[in-house]
Amino acid sequence: MLELTPFSELNLLFDKKLSNEDVYVTEGKSFIKIFQQGLSYASNKDESKLIKNYLSLPAFVQVGIMRVKAMLRKPMPSILADTPYLIIEPNRLIADKEGQWHSIYFENIAKTVGLDRVTWVNKKKDIRFPTSFVLNQLPHAYPAPDSNEIQFLRVILKTLKKLHAAERFTPREKAHIQSCFHIYYDDFRFYYRLFKGSKVKCVLFICHYQTEGLMAALKVLDITSVEAQHGLIAQNDLYYSYKQHFAQGLKNADFPDHILVYGSYWKGLLHRGCEFEPQQIHVAGDYFWRNPSVSVPVEKKNTVLICAQKTMHEEYVGYAHKLLPVLKQYPDWHWIIKLHPLEANKALYEPLKGLGFEIIDAERTLDDLLHECRIQISIYSTTFYDALGFDVVNFSLQNYGTHSDYAADMLREQVALPLSIEENPIERYFAEKASPSALLQRDEVYAPFDAHSVKQLLESCISN
Repeated sequence: MLELTPFSELNLLFDKKLSNEDVYVTEGKSFIKIFQQGLSYASNKDESKLIKNYLSLPAFVQVGIMRVKAMLRKPMPSILADTPYLIIEPNRLIADKEGQWHSIYFENIAKTVGLDRVTWVNKKKDIRFPTSFVLNQLPHAYPAPDSNEIQFLRVILKTLKKLHAAERFTPREKAHIQSCFHIYYDDFRFYYRLFKGSKVKCVLFICHYQTEGLMAALKVLDITSVEAQHGLIAQNDLYYSYKQHFAQGLKNADFPDHILVYGSYWKGLLHRGCEFEPQQIHVAGDYFWRNPSVSVPVEKKNTVLICAQKTMHEEYVGYAHKLLPVLKQYPDWHWIIKLHPLEANKALYEPLKGLGFEIIDAERTLDDLLHECRIQISIYSTTFYDALGFDVVNFSLQNYGTHSDYAADMLREQVALPLSIEENPIERYFAEKASPSALLQRDEVYAPFDAHSVKQLLESCISN
């Protein structure tokens, strides 16, 4: 049965198992993040991540299997793009009042270098934003491996040999880590073949975790990688702001060459870690595409906005039931639950409509809702940062659910006030409004978009 281990416990596990980098660094290449993934899946008892693989076989046997498969299958097409920039669009889109869809993360960034110099690739098929290539529709079928692919395999196999000889990992952990290496190596071959022979010099994407194969391929092909911050970064994260004792083991690990962040606050948070050098972190400002039609402030309403997070339906549906006496006590207040765009269990929220909650999916933007509401409630979320400057009181539910340690970070980082599930949020709101705010200022979190600096960075990425 799948179990969700709190991030604080996973970080303690990483401290214990990965303090010695010898096992995951081979010939100067660090695979620390692949080990982290395997340990996470093993801790969560996620058996769906155990995939049959050939990595226990000798290298020459695996190469032979790959060569036979290459003769039997039609290889996937390469991206023969003639633009210097390529964007991997994560299908996070927003519509303007004319119904035209825009990339939330990348439209404004792409405009800095010129849209005609950018090739767009979707992660998955999306009729709202059609592109020539859709990654999840491409077959994972490749030509026979070349010398780069074979050499990379040999380094992986040397690492796995050290893994299986190490006594500090359990059999379950070893199986999960090897399965993660299987996915990693296949992703490496996928992106290596996708970009080999193209004129692309810089690839932009979100989320450097679980995209390690992409970054490894780009490194071999001498293509610059740029990550755009996609949301919350916290001190308690698994793949950001690493503790200093990992510094040696992070050298030549799979991280982007550059990362764009929203403001000085995020840059300072990453500086606490050791995975990035200062010159790799760039304050780009608020580069989100935002709908001009909701940029004009509207009159505040007695609205409570509850921003739910994906795969946390049990916590949020349970909290909604806890609030029912408060709903009856304040009939003039409106209660909205906004679902995460990637929530897979949306139907489980439907019964709440009959209890006095409005359930919002994608029909209204977060900006629109923040203009209206007086209160926002969540556990831990980037929406707390989004709300700064909107005259909204943020409340983070404390000591509730699996990720209560992450929720505690929201207090330490001064973006939300504590709220227990037993408290009346309306009463707390009026009490807090009578006191000056101690929360962060919006400009620290979301600086104005610096198009000039972004353009300078991206131009330097293709000039080398």
